[in-house]
Amino acid sequence: MEDLMEAIPLRRTALELAPPGHQEHCASLVHLVTCLEQRFSNEGAMEDLTEVIALRRAILKLTPAAHKEHRLSLGKLADCLDLQYFKSGGTLSVLEEIISLQRARLACNPSSPLNQAMIETSIRRCLARKRSICDPIFPHPTSLLLNPRNQSGIFSEHSASVGRDSTDFGDGRRSEESNEFLVNDRARLTTSDPHAIPRCSRPSAWLRRWRAITE
Repeated sequence: MEDLMEAIPLRRTALELAPPGHQEHCASLVHLVTCLEQRFSNEGAMEDLTEVIALRRAILKLTPAAHKEHRLSLGKLADCLDLQYFKSGGTLSVLEEIISLQRARLACNPSSPLNQAMIETSIRRCLARKRSICDPIFPHPTSLLLNPRNQSGIFSEHSASVGRDSTDFGDGRRSEESNEFLVNDRARLTTSDPHAIPRCSRPSAWLRRWRAITE
């Protein structure tokens, strides 16, 4: 830890000696942000995370689409924003930026199936959070699973947001869960009876869990 505390001022000095336009500017940014990320991991100071995000934005600008590190820069910034949202809460614009960054990652060169699945999961999670902000009367099933309370009254009011924020990975695909959710969403909003959810032949996993909670 003492070595890290000594390294951060030295990394700041090195960055000052390599201003924008210098061939070592990007490398100096990476070295400093790595130290700050390590300190945040050890101490959890939000000031460090805020500075890390600012530096990650600068690194992303220096690694455009044609750069070999572009995809990595997108992911690092998205992960930092997601962590900030989790730690201190955030706004709709933060969620939209995370979704945009993750979709840009999907548009880059294909990665391993595992990484691809992790990115898609992140998009789904952010869309669920976004829906809960836009439509608190009708929370996304993910919110119900995380907070299994008595939700008997959540269907009593109609929402004007039918069909929005379904999971779209940026290339025209929609998940099976999203398509099923849209069909049942419309049906739920026309009834005050939460048990009147239409049964489907192949209910998705989260829908089965939701029914177990609400019934």
